[in-house]
Amino acid sequence: MGYELNEEGFQKLSEEISLDSIETKQDMPWGKENVTLHYGEVPMGDSVELLVLRRGLARELLPEGAIGIASSHPYYEVCTSSALYDLVAALIRTQTAAVESTRA
Repeated sequence: MGYELNEEGFQKLSEEISLDSIETKQDMPWGKENVTLHYGEVPMGDSVELLVLRRGLARELLPEGAIGIASSHPYYEVCTSSALYDLVAALIRTQTAAVESTRA
């Protein structure tokens, strides 16, 4: 339940800050799904903060309130969940540790 960017907004943001991406399986309202999370650091006053965006495909809301199939229309959600930020930080640490162990 964060803010959404369209493809053009995401491209502009990716020109402004360096973004990396990771894939992870997440529980979504329609079931488990592999999701792409883009992340980067942004200056916020005197500090640098992690920014996380989730790439998703727009879904149809059916008349009875059920969620329909995914469309081909992508959007990017600027995530605000602290649990998701903790997950991304843990995945980054895991990736960093894996890279360092292959160098050793």
